[in-house]
Amino acid sequence: MNSREIYIAAASMRTALGGDVHSASEAIVRGESGLGPTPPGGRVSSRPVFAGLIPDSDYASLERRFGLGYSRAEMLAAEAVANVIEPLKAVPGLGRTGLVIATAKGNVSMLEGRCGNGPFIPGEDSPLLLKSFAERIAELSGFPAGAATLVSNACISGVAAIVIAGRMILAGDYDNVAVVGVDVQNRFIVSGFSSFKSLSPDICRPYDESRCGLNLGEACGAVLLTNDRDLAGQDAIRVDGGAVSDDANHISGPSRTGDGLFFAMRNAVCGAGLSLSEIDAVQLHGTATVYNDEMESRAISLAGLSDVPVQSLKPYFGHTMGASGVIETIMLAEQMKRGLFAGTPGFCNPGLPCTLSVSSETRRIEMKHCLKTASGFGGTNAAIVLSAADTVPECAEFHPRGSLTVRTLKISEGRVELDGRTVFSSDAGFDAFIREAFKSRGSANMKFYKMDSACKLAYVAAEWILDGIEFGEEECAVLMSGRFGSLDTDMKHQSIIDRDGDDYAAPSVFVYTLPNVAAAEISIRHHIKGENIWFSDAPMAELRHQAELASARESLKYCLVGRSDFINGEYLAIFELLRFGEV
Repeated sequence: MNSREIYIAAASMRTALGGDVHSASEAIVRGESGLGPTPPGGRVSSRPVFAGLIPDSDYASLERRFGLGYSRAEMLAAEAVANVIEPLKAVPGLGRTGLVIATAKGNVSMLEGRCGNGPFIPGEDSPLLLKSFAERIAELSGFPAGAATLVSNACISGVAAIVIAGRMILAGDYDNVAVVGVDVQNRFIVSGFSSFKSLSPDICRPYDESRCGLNLGEACGAVLLTNDRDLAGQDAIRVDGGAVSDDANHISGPSRTGDGLFFAMRNAVCGAGLSLSEIDAVQLHGTATVYNDEMESRAISLAGLSDVPVQSLKPYFGHTMGASGVIETIMLAEQMKRGLFAGTPGFCNPGLPCTLSVSSETRRIEMKHCLKTASGFGGTNAAIVLSAADTVPECAEFHPRGSLTVRTLKISEGRVELDGRTVFSSDAGFDAFIREAFKSRGSANMKFYKMDSACKLAYVAAEWILDGIEFGEEECAVLMSGRFGSLDTDMKHQSIIDRDGDDYAAPSVFVYTLPNVAAAEISIRHHIKGENIWFSDAPMAELRHQAELASARESLKYCLVGRSDFINGEYLAIFELLRFGEV
């Protein structure tokens, strides 16, 4: 075994195109879509929408297998993980095997009908908490308690989880890591995207001049990553490099320049020991929204890949959010093995500022090295490199650097403490306290007052801890965690649609229903275009470890790590600023 080589040893998925990898792979090569109109008054929307939904009969089958005490997302994830770890079942306790879960919204559908009296604080083991969501999946799929790491980073969650899992293997934390991405559609999500007027009334048309929005979908996919070539098999696909970046542009709109996605692509390729000229094909995010597709064309141009074949799989599955990065990676790996690159249905006339090599037809291409990318709310971007097994691995050396804590900060009970010294205090309730703390910094950013409470808390913390620190835009990263994530604002959004109906969803509220948006506000304010990831309920020691792993292949000087939570008036923020050095 070579600890620098990571292979996809197994894959499993359930989507609108069927319950296994083979069915979905055959469907996309034939150009078949799993999208269709939903019934009015159905489980996802009060009015018909075009979406890719898993049949109710599939969920009924899962309930017979797992029982009635688990959510649809939990059952989907447990099934997929159980499938990919099957080769390891003979190893006591699964050996040195980790579990990374990717999701945008977890069990958010459980909020429906529960927010009539406003925000509440869920119990320690509530399935509404992403930590409990992860623990329930781990338990169902045979992992010990506390084994799961959960990433919730909007629509890059799946690709980011693969990047993180790969680092864990390279660092020797594990020999194998199961990565599962899952999201199930519901009124909460559909009403929010509808409020942005970003849903297409028909099958979406990525990169076409007539594109008018995205289709949502639900799915689950899992891969087993391993450094054991024998376990992976002779034709296994390698994951040779991965990177995450941020646009530092806008919490809901992608960069107009494409530089953030380009940084992720460039860094992933560099980590794979390759040059961009060696990339044979690119699988893009391709949501069919105006600005996402334009941004991706600019990133491709910056990378010098305008003549390289690209595709979007959104017209087949819909936008499956936290699951998209995993299921689309699985499909790319299958296409590489077969030498068939699926077309992007609906593409006819390009409507982009920069050239993309898009085709609506499946093409026969020899693919040795391919890029998979993803982009999402909060300006987040991620990319991984997949390589054919018969290529010689030339990955860059993986050398995590040690870190030094430069500053510490805590905000709680009306006090801001920097390096243990109180620098601001107030007896006011949170709303007045955080406004006064913000004003005391002398900042003129009026957008602060539009943020939700969770973002205001993290934003003010960063104002103090990053004050006077100088770094280039790619020389700093932000890794955050918390117990509640965006749950306080989730409840506000749910209460609006429960009370007034789906059509009254407010985009100004919905945009804050992702926990990584707090890190995005920090990145925008301080021009941070390095890594930006949110982990569920990770202790500070784990965040430091993840920061050091990130430093191995990134030109990072600093990383801001922190736990930050706000819910129903209660708040706590604990941050550390790390500086990297050689071990």
